Amino acid sequence: MPNWTSDLAWLAVGDRRNPFPFETLDCRPAHAALCKLSETDELANALAAVDGQQAERRGESAIADGFVIDCLIETRIAPASPREVGADAAERFDRWRLEVRAGVIAATRRWTGRDVHRAEYETHGDSLRVCRLTSENSLVYGDPRYALAEFTFLLRTYFERRLSPFPIPPGLSRNDSRKIALLGWKTHGAQANFAAFL
Repeated sequence: MPNWTSDLAWLAVGDRRNPFPFETLDCRPAHAALCKLSETDELANALAAVDGQQAERRGESAIADGFVIDCLIETRIAPASPREVGADAAERFDRWRLEVRAGVIAATRRWTGRDVHRAEYETHGDSLRVCRLTSENSLVYGDPRYALAEFTFLLRTYFERRLSPFPIPPGLSRNDSRKIALLGWKTHGAQANFAAFL
């Protein structure tokens, strides 16, 4: 397997490889290498077993140590309730399941069943507006800005099905490219193609 760490690159605004109007870290070499490394029957079976256990626990988890943020996050899709996104296991490296029910979007870790975000929303025409977000303090680095950025990333990638960079956790710098890519894979799996600072 090639050394993917040397292929990570910071892409400036205007770089033909950068699809965003801001600097990003191209994590695609890490994504490709880690997907390939993870494609074993043993790992696939273990992940399927965990996913099955998660399905049994779904709806039982709650945010125990959370904080609430008043916000305005808008997405172009107003999903019918109830609806689950990321539940069909079409992408075995997806790390999240989003479920819409009774005015709340729950963002749950797919393999553990643990709720990380719960967002209250309203619909306006063909758009959905999140007006309040509750996030698990310990899973968002105790940082409301990170929580908002991560939930926005989840809406863009799972609801809108568009490429979006995952937020780089607080405390990391440009010199931490390898760590950023690994944390992105661990937290966001198949969606961890690009990363950006808050």
